[in-house]
Amino acid sequence: MRKIATILCIFLAVALVAGCASSGGGDKAAGGDDTFFDNHDYDSDGKISRREYHRSFDSLDKNGDGHLDRDESRGGPGGGGGGHGR
Repeated sequence: MRKIATILCIFLAVALVAGCASSGGGDKAAGGDDTFFDNHDYDSDGKISRREYHRSFDSLDKNGDGHLDRDESRGGPGGGGGGHGR
């Protein structure tokens, strides 16, 4: 269980950094873009729950092996970048 928690923390950190780098900004108040957050807050309550977090991981893990590789994170072969397109 600890290994899964560690993997999920790493995933979130990578996704947040990638989201900020690709959007060129931070929060809306600073003139940035909350695309990552908006794409993973499935019920639009302003929070990402554990269930939404796991759903996000599952949507990124295109080959279903329980790991994210570079192709999946970049939307390459078998990838797609994740999110639910809101």
